[in-house]
Amino acid sequence: MPIFGGGAGDNANFQKTHVFYDTVAYTDAAVILEILSNKPIGVGAAHGWKPVGSKMRVTATEGMKLVSLNGRSAVELFKDHTDITGQNFNADEPISFSCTILLG
Repeated sequence: MPIFGGGAGDNANFQKTHVFYDTVAYTDAAVILEILSNKPIGVGAAHGWKPVGSKMRVTATEGMKLVSLNGRSAVELFKDHTDITGQNFNADEPISFSCTILLG
């Protein structure tokens, strides 16, 4: 059975997440949906994302950690982006920033 999904989050605070079922919000549950059909079902999204800069190539990783893009430190590139867009970036706590910046 093909499976797809996402995860509930709390803005990277890792304290409490909520999932909704009907009209109730739960903090200790998972919501699962099964669709049975004899025909293929298309799933898509019109997310409206737009590129914010030029294309880059990942040039170094350490396991699941992004280290560099185009030979430049990923941290430096994030800092450059936040300077241009007026956002805050704390290199000591990058998770809250990386949860709001999309890489694709």
